[in-house]
Amino acid sequence: MGLVTDSFADVLRRSRRASGLSQEALAESAGLSASAISALERGERRKPYPHTVRALAEAMDLSAQDREALRSAAQDRGSQTTSRDAAQSVVPAPLTSFVGREDLVALGTALITRERLITLTGLGGIGKSRLAVELGRRAAGLFAGRRWTVDVESLARDTPVDEAAAAVLGLRDSPGHDHVTSVARAMENSPSMLTLDGCEHRARECAELATSLLSACPGLVVLVTSQRPLRVPGEAVLAVPPLAVPVPGQVEPALTDAVRLFLARAQLAHPALELSETDLVAVAELCRQLDGIPLAIELAAARVRMLLVTEMIARMQDRFELLHAEGDLPARKRAIHTALEWSCDLLSPEERQLFGRLSVFVGGFSLQAVEAGPGRDMSHVLRLMTTLVDASLVAADTSRGTSGRFRLLDTVRAYASQLLSRTPDQDTVRLAHADYYRELAEIWEPELRSPDQAHVLRLLDDEYENMRAALHQCASCPEPEPLLRLVAALGPYWVRRGRFHEGQQWLRRAFEGNPPDAIPLSAYESASDLCWVNGDVATHRQAARRYLDQATAAGDVVHQARATLYVSSTYMVEGDRETWQVLAEKAMELAERGGDAWTVAMVLNDTAAGAVLDDVTAGRDLLIPAALRPLRDAVLLARSTGDLYLVALALDSLALVEARSGHHEAALEHWTECLVDLGDVIDPTTAATCIEGLAQLALLRADPERCLSLLAASAAHRARHDVAPSPIWAEIVATTSASAVTELPAEAIEAAARSGEDLVWADVVDLGLEGVGGVASA
Repeated sequence: MGLVTDSFADVLRRSRRASGLSQEALAESAGLSASAISALERGERRKPYPHTVRALAEAMDLSAQDREALRSAAQDRGSQTTSRDAAQSVVPAPLTSFVGREDLVALGTALITRERLITLTGLGGIGKSRLAVELGRRAAGLFAGRRWTVDVESLARDTPVDEAAAAVLGLRDSPGHDHVTSVARAMENSPSMLTLDGCEHRARECAELATSLLSACPGLVVLVTSQRPLRVPGEAVLAVPPLAVPVPGQVEPALTDAVRLFLARAQLAHPALELSETDLVAVAELCRQLDGIPLAIELAAARVRMLLVTEMIARMQDRFELLHAEGDLPARKRAIHTALEWSCDLLSPEERQLFGRLSVFVGGFSLQAVEAGPGRDMSHVLRLMTTLVDASLVAADTSRGTSGRFRLLDTVRAYASQLLSRTPDQDTVRLAHADYYRELAEIWEPELRSPDQAHVLRLLDDEYENMRAALHQCASCPEPEPLLRLVAALGPYWVRRGRFHEGQQWLRRAFEGNPPDAIPLSAYESASDLCWVNGDVATHRQAARRYLDQATAAGDVVHQARATLYVSSTYMVEGDRETWQVLAEKAMELAERGGDAWTVAMVLNDTAAGAVLDDVTAGRDLLIPAALRPLRDAVLLARSTGDLYLVALALDSLALVEARSGHHEAALEHWTECLVDLGDVIDPTTAATCIEGLAQLALLRADPERCLSLLAASAAHRARHDVAPSPIWAEIVATTSASAVTELPAEAIEAAARSGEDLVWADVVDLGLEGVGGVASA
């Protein structure tokens, strides 16, 4: 037989096209995977097995001459190889650059020097195979070029992994020896590296082969890529996470691995592509929405030939249609949806069911939330969750040392949501999720007025995306009670975290169409509170009067006292001193009758502070000395309630009066406690008034530049949170600014304002306190 010049890849491709078959059609007919056909046609598998050649010839219905040509091409390369003549290196040559992951590469390379079995685990499309190639390249010197790779994923279903390993080493079947023995003899005791790529669907075979070879070959290192560990003794598991994505305002987008990968692959797809700074911002947002998954980023980058990045972002609601490509690639690398299907094929029906149910969570969630929420009718939830984490479909985080948290990447969640949508129990699952978070909010609501409120606020921060999803689910219920209960429970959180507009919108939605007596009084209180701290006087008065009407109708003295206080505050900020004082006295009488220390402290605070503000706006300081005692009493009483938020409000008022009384150190001490010790519990409005008070203190201490910088910083803070000062306070701030301006030249005024606008919040606090204390978080 003459020399065959065409490679097997060339002959196969030519024969397939002559037969009119696609790669997928040929794979189905021959009983192979589409990725195996693709690997053969790309030349990655240069010596297919005889039974594979026969199956291909039969599927294409080749003539006798064409069958012989195909068989000869398969036998041409290495047909006379023996174990002693085995190829020194059979590894895939990368066609694209390796981007980022320097820390992970360093860790992986170090593992190769000291461990003998390393498994790279991670979600499909996360870049395990490409990382394995890079690790092999970096460690090549350790093995004198003796490296081999078995593409396990592309093997035909009936091809044993040990047979594939023998073929990769160029070994012929040896009578009396099995494939494992032949491979072990070929490797001898020399330093060698074998990569088993894509083992998740053949995990048991790969585990057995790795264990046998490692026992027989002391110089061998086995590198495995799989979506889950092999779970054999001595296995070092290295999880491959998504690429780092840009954090808005913290890191230049072009410096993050996800953006660098997008730009590198976009340049391949469109070499003439030029991106502006605005485009880079869009790329950063796209990479965030793609969760830093390399396959998703590469598929999106290929779209730059026909779509702007902003257009891709607009199409992310149908991300699986966007993240799809044609070409000579394995099927699971042509679409992110197919990669996820490949992952889910590993799951049992029960695991698949729970995976779909997890899509109702938004952001992070706890194991308890799964067990008491969407998984409450399932058994063995912990075991099922362990499997999903091992399969890299669910990310686990135990780094905070309190309780474990779980999360689905948004792309994975979108796929899981598709699974859930095909089940008859999806509505029940969503209701279970909403019920759990409503009950959790109701448990935590009283704690938001306790000494432990900073901790509870952080817990709510972690769960807020799920709380928001629960709000939407409750809003879709035919009965109003679930939504009313949830908005009432979240009211104090909305106040303390400055989510004023969102809270008001949800409260309005909950109130619509419901009889007034069906609405909890605490919901009316939250509506009034949100208007008060947001400085919305007209809406505040309307909400406070509605609250007072319902509290009076219910005969609830405590709520009557608080509602009366809220009504009185609207007259205070408008300067109607007579009406304000009458209502404040009424609120005090009701609060004392109801034994409500919280409202008594607030009345003391508002009465004294309001009188001082009224005095200051009139250009006199006559009432300031008399205000010190009731404000100090308000602070003591606030401390007795355990509500740290109330303590901060009272301290802020006291600090301003202390400053205007000449007690500058006392004022600094109070504002330090507000901004540093209580920085986690104060709302954005209170944080702003503290800084504006410190600006007035700076002016009193003959430091007009610091004063203007602090006022500029506070104005920027208010703009970020969309919170306006009350009219009376705005007038005082304007007067302070005008006084500082008169003491400075124009260039100093501009410089002070610019420096304040550019400060991060921690530096604003430090500037205001002159380095006292530390950093607050508001």
